[in-house]
Amino acid sequence: MQDTEYHITSEFIELNQLLKLCGLAESGGAGGAIVSQGSVTVDGQPELRKRCKIRPGQLVQLGDAQIRVLLADATDIAASLEAQSVKAKAKFAKRVDKINAAKAAAWVMKKKIEAGAKIPIKLGARKGPKARSKENAIAAAKRRGVTSPEAPWMARTSKTTVAKIRNAPVEGGAASALAAPVVTAPRVAKVRPNVFAEKAEAHRRRKRQP
Repeated sequence: MQDTEYHITSEFIELNQLLKLCGLAESGGAGGAIVSQGSVTVDGQPELRKRCKIRPGQLVQLGDAQIRVLLADATDIAASLEAQSVKAKAKFAKRVDKINAAKAAAWVMKKKIEAGAKIPIKLGARKGPKARSKENAIAAAKRRGVTSPEAPWMARTSKTTVAKIRNAPVEGGAASALAAPVVTAPRVAKVRPNVFAEKAEAHRRRKRQP
């Protein structure tokens, strides 16, 4: 039987983490799965709680392996507390540096405004998908050689269509044809028939028949 002593520097340790740290499980999740199967006993009693708090003096058994949890020496506890303190101080210093950087950026912005510099300020909500799609279409039209902002439809046409339009003998030249806006017929609203009224009328007609 394999006996192991594990020293902890805190008040307790969770059972699944104990199995992982002692090498009896690959991870905390795997340790919890082993505990849920009922293969682990604590002080001779079966334990099914994955995160059962194991305190110094308790004995954990899994198969032929036994783990006795003991309290670490005062030196180890002091070293653990010192490491936790250093970690907390580093986290606090990082947060202070972030706040100081924001304050410095705000001070620089204030000095620029006082000096009369024009600073672009973004106000309002983010542009909607329609506005963004229009801007993207205009940018794509410019990349294809259309500098007129009145022809964003060029961005949605294929290269073959663009070549045909460029080579078409239009009065005023191909450039004017490309820059000219597309005139489309007005959209006519479709009137949908009232299906329920038609069914009711058909039903009344059938009733009138002898």
